[in-house]
Amino acid sequence: MFTAKINVLNTWYLSGETYNTTDFVRITWSARAEYKTRISKFAILQIQQSSSKEVTTLQAIVIYDSVFGNTEKIAQSIAAGLRTAHEAQCLRASSVSVAQITSADIIVMGSPTRSFRATPATHSVLESIPSAALQNKKVAAFDTRLLMTGVKGFLFRKIIDKGGYAAPIIASALESKAGALALPAEGFFVKGEEGPLVDGELERASDWGKKLA
Repeated sequence: MFTAKINVLNTWYLSGETYNTTDFVRITWSARAEYKTRISKFAILQIQQSSSKEVTTLQAIVIYDSVFGNTEKIAQSIAAGLRTAHEAQCLRASSVSVAQITSADIIVMGSPTRSFRATPATHSVLESIPSAALQNKKVAAFDTRLLMTGVKGFLFRKIIDKGGYAAPIIASALESKAGALALPAEGFFVKGEEGPLVDGELERASDWGKKLA
């Protein structure tokens, strides 16, 4: 209808034919009104689309502790995976604040496994989070651990395997703060106590981060 009105006006103008002034004014104002309505609808649609994009961009934080640098590398790879869909910070446990944690939508925490548990710095952060502060937030936990095939002695391997790892402990603590576990606790492997990381673990960490996103 709008196009038809414009075509009528163009035909009158180009043909040089006479026309009824009343009809010309009526059609002109009608076309202008419809044009303004279309522009308004377009503007509203653009705002709605922009708002929708803003809502889907979540804030993620990866918190880690590291002794020999292996867990730090894993944390950075996880953050890189998260950044494919969201904004993500990667912060050491000793420098993160409770406000930074509670303001995030996705909280990921990791530690090397030391004496079958997470490091003291990691536990300190977990204890500092208020009860129920992670409600309606996605959480996940990871650790770095020895590759069992690299551990000498059957008895020693059994002790390590039965003793447990840091990631499940961290995941349980995050859930106790009302966080919703997005993925099962994950372990990434090192070849020896000081590393290095097993080949392919950085890529696996990045893929794990993408799954969290």
